[in-house]
Amino acid sequence: MPLPEEKINILRELGQEIRARREELGLTFEDVYQKTRIQLSYLDALENANYEILPSPVYTLGFIRTYLGILEFNDLYPEFRHWLLKGTRKQEKDRGEMLGPYATPSPGFKLASRFWVFVVLMLIVFGAMAYVAIKWSENGIPNIAIRNEQRPPDQLSAAVDDEVSEDVKSDDISEDESESDNVPEPEPAPPPEPAKPELQIIASHDDCWISIRVGNGRVLDRTLRRGESFTMELTAMTRVSYGRPWAVTVIHNGRDIGSPYRSGPRRPQVNVYYPDGRSGRLETPQQP
Repeated sequence: MPLPEEKINILRELGQEIRARREELGLTFEDVYQKTRIQLSYLDALENANYEILPSPVYTLGFIRTYLGILEFNDLYPEFRHWLLKGTRKQEKDRGEMLGPYATPSPGFKLASRFWVFVVLMLIVFGAMAYVAIKWSENGIPNIAIRNEQRPPDQLSAAVDDEVSEDVKSDDISEDESESDNVPEPEPAPPPEPAKPELQIIASHDDCWISIRVGNGRVLDRTLRRGESFTMELTAMTRVSYGRPWAVTVIHNGRDIGSPYRSGPRRPQVNVYYPDGRSGRLETPQQP
């Protein structure tokens, strides 16, 4: 199954991630063969991107799915599938079924120009103004009166005097009550305790395998499903390995610092976080 050089380079990087995962679990090719019955030559070809000896993409994807299932590393399967099927008829068919009613409009469909939209709006405005003018000419301009102006002058002044007297009475009563009641002042609230250093990782975009270490101890080593989060208190330098750093959002000491992934090839990476708010990425990820 010959593939273009661009695909081979990316698939070789994915194969290196599989090898790292297998070695981390302490498995050999023979161990994987006993569990999957996939030929040893095929296992080696998947890890070294030697796709010339592998069968068609459909069968190869079946081997990859089985292999990743044994390693509990299913997060990589969508990327394998994307690059193996990229440019084939099957991928184009899947893409069309996925888009469905949201597919690009057929050729020849054009939106109305802004000029004609403006013309239609002006016609609606002038039509409404003409309709109002005709109704006013037939029935006359409606008489809009203010309620207070309809009162006789004597009743209006009397109402104002009553409102002023009621305000004076209410002010007097409130002053007397405030002088008679000796209400103690409330004690000031104690100052809030400083927030503890904390690290929160949220699988905001997709599933992501995560390994967290503090010193020589391992805090977490599993896959966070999409929408799931993990929170821990930072007591010392903490090292976090991400299988898919672009799929998560990190909140460090209450501050949203976004995704650990910034640019470059999409591959696993390792970041370190400190209780004082410092953080950084390790250029050469170490195996956990």
